[in-house]
Amino acid sequence: ITANNSASLDGGLAHCDGTIENNIISANSANWGAGIGHCNAAILRNIIIRNTATDGAGGVGGCDGTIRSNVVAGNTARFGAGLHACDGAILNNTIIRNSATDTAGNVYFCKGTIANCIIWGFDGDTREQIGDSSVPTYSCIQNWTGGGEGNISLDPQFADPNGPDDKWTTYEDNDYRLLPDSPCVDEGTNSVLTPPGLDLDGNLRIARWKFPIFAIVDMGAYEYNSRPFAVTHFGFVTIPWPGGRRLTWNSQPNDTYTVWFRYSLQVTEWYEVKTVASQGETTSCTDKGFLIWNWRTLFYRVEME
Repeated sequence: ITANNSASLDGGLAHCDGTIENNIISANSANWGAGIGHCNAAILRNIIIRNTATDGAGGVGGCDGTIRSNVVAGNTARFGAGLHACDGAILNNTIIRNSATDTAGNVYFCKGTIANCIIWGFDGDTREQIGDSSVPTYSCIQNWTGGGEGNISLDPQFADPNGPDDKWTTYEDNDYRLLPDSPCVDEGTNSVLTPPGLDLDGNLRIARWKFPIFAIVDMGAYEYNSRPFAVTHFGFVTIPWPGGRRLTWNSQPNDTYTVWFRYSLQVTEWYEVKTVASQGETTSCTDKGFLIWNWRTLFYRVEME
């Protein structure tokens, strides 16, 4: 958690070169770049809420890496309260109720690809949600009339956007997951996700395996009715000889996985078994070291590339 920091420039996280993932970045303040500023690596699966900039970029500003599967909500600024001057790909984010006094509140002056996002303001809000930015595609945008393939302006139908206390201003408990009938379900584009990655809950980003042709990503930070990326089965096989240990895990199209093992919890070094391409809804890998390592206890892990 990065919270309640203040600076004249870049209040929360600044000039970070590594991936920023699985954080809550809240209630930071600055003249510019209150939440995250000038961080050019990937920004993945974070909750970025209630940061305040007196000038620009309340949530995320000046970041040119991929920004994917984040909730950016309730940030304020004079311009570009949600995202400002971010030129990397902006994919599968829920950007909601960010408030700017001079320009578009949610996204402003962002020139990279914008796709699969939900960009929404306030009930009855007639202001533009995106200003001076790339034309988005396959996104749900309030009051949108600016063209772009696959865009819609229907109510995204969040599970509980005001939270159990029925106060939209308490962003920590607001639930921006999608209801079953949401127009954002299965309406994104898979073409921008290589690899697809995970949603904000850590679930598979492409989830609905009704039939492979219909396995389409949702709009927004959360994938409806998805499953965790997890090993679902581990066991021994003897055919074909010499057999080995087989792991099976949930998977999705176009992903690549690396399987690792180590001898015990006391040994810190992991050894790579192999890299495996997705085989569909589930993927399996057999470690053929069964005969050699039968007498040892082994620990395995699977990483999504």
